Amino acid sequence: MGPTPPADSDATETENERSSGGFSLHDPGSGHPDGKPTWTGVLSTSLGGCNNGEWDIQGGAVGDFGELDWLVLDFMLAHEIPNGALCVVAGDGRLVYCKGFTWCDLLTKHGERVIRTDAHTRLRIASLSKAITAAATMAAVEDGVFGELGVNAPAFAWVSALDSDGILRVPELLNVRIRNLLTHSGGWVEDGAAYGAYPILPVGSLVTWYSPNFMPDRNDVNFAQTLNGGRTPIDAPLIRQATNAIGLTWDPAEDTNWSYNNYGWSLLGQILAAATGEDYVTYVQERVLDRIGATDSQSGSSATRAPREVRYYGDLFPDEITDDSSKGKYPNVNADFDAWPETAPGASPACAPELPCGPAPYCYFRLENSPSGSGWISSIYDWALLMRDLFVGPSEVLTPAGIAQLLGGDAIAYDASRSQYYAWMEYDSGDFYKAGDLPGTIAWAYNAGPTFETRWGEQVTVRGPSHAFFFNRGNGELTGSVGGPSPKEEFKQSLQARIAELIAEDTSTADLWGGV
Repeated sequence: MGPTPPADSDATETENERSSGGFSLHDPGSGHPDGKPTWTGVLSTSLGGCNNGEWDIQGGAVGDFGELDWLVLDFMLAHEIPNGALCVVAGDGRLVYCKGFTWCDLLTKHGERVIRTDAHTRLRIASLSKAITAAATMAAVEDGVFGELGVNAPAFAWVSALDSDGILRVPELLNVRIRNLLTHSGGWVEDGAAYGAYPILPVGSLVTWYSPNFMPDRNDVNFAQTLNGGRTPIDAPLIRQATNAIGLTWDPAEDTNWSYNNYGWSLLGQILAAATGEDYVTYVQERVLDRIGATDSQSGSSATRAPREVRYYGDLFPDEITDDSSKGKYPNVNADFDAWPETAPGASPACAPELPCGPAPYCYFRLENSPSGSGWISSIYDWALLMRDLFVGPSEVLTPAGIAQLLGGDAIAYDASRSQYYAWMEYDSGDFYKAGDLPGTIAWAYNAGPTFETRWGEQVTVRGPSHAFFFNRGNGELTGSVGGPSPKEEFKQSLQARIAELIAEDTSTADLWGGV
């Protein structure tokens, strides 16, 4: 199954705004569990609800798991988040909670269309995209796509290590292996400390600008100024040629260093496409997502919204933007249309150098350049399916050996209490997580560490529950912290603690698969 083309039409709006139908609504009741005052709005109690002054909750919960509603509502209310979603998968594979949340009166207050969120609504997942790419890469390894070397195959056997002048300027690139891309150990640095903040690299006519974060989905304009006559968009292969001219901070053959970067994951998507002979998105959908029944996920776009995809908001809503020139030129999140205007031949959603920047969730980066690193959109239900496949099994995507390598091979110490595997991080407690943050996006996936039980006279390992949440506002003040944990971190901790309590108390055999 190929990718669903992004759409930008009245038909898309209709599909976004209507209910998918067939969802049970959970009303948390008249009293907040902490004795807080009742909401100024009321919870919608019918599928035709979501009128001004209401919260709308779509989905279902098993037993007391419905209490999690209040944690989500508290967080969204405190930080004015319009749309969110949460799922919980028990360690035995049951889906015990799966809901979408919409703060209707917040959206109508700002003149925005109300896009109701349910279990199948699409939201950006930022770096959680890497977990999808990691699973697809391991599937390719098990299918023999990279030959007998598997993850030890040289990355640049499938894409060129030459710059745009046809020169191999960095011979160490030939030492980069597939596993280096999976573990952020390829030699590209996060903060650019080895080069200074924004060094000038006098490499012939090729490039004079270097991104300290190696974010190819955020570099359109900067690269375009010297590589493409100032025109945007530029594509991932052109960015690769530019990056091939930049020295690595360490030789990946040493295999001792680690630094979070996004470029390696953009490169991995290009390698998967070249090695499999398929478009990256098509390969992932056919080899991973279709096998687990995840039908809501697709590559995202900075220019348009897909059917059933929410809008995204930064620090300001569109009606709060006071810069008239910016507001007039960047109507991408206004009520009437979503597409970016053409500003020059070949213009893209990324900010053109001569124009002011628009709302950050649409101007700051270009998802199209790195679907493999940060560009997927997904539903919370699809993520429940993926976590069940990886952490409960039996997997429809990988063999047990493949799962073990994905979640336990080639460990690199991140700090005293965490290790980096293939996209996923592991705490020393055995808990796995993956975080994703972009302007307008907060995403998180988590699996509690294993327990050991005796069954039929044998000790077996039982993984703990998994959960994921997505929100469509952030990420500055929600993810940053001054003198304490960030609001996102506090929410994560409260959520994890309450899920653990509910799992311990749960005696039900009911689950929600196929019912939301």
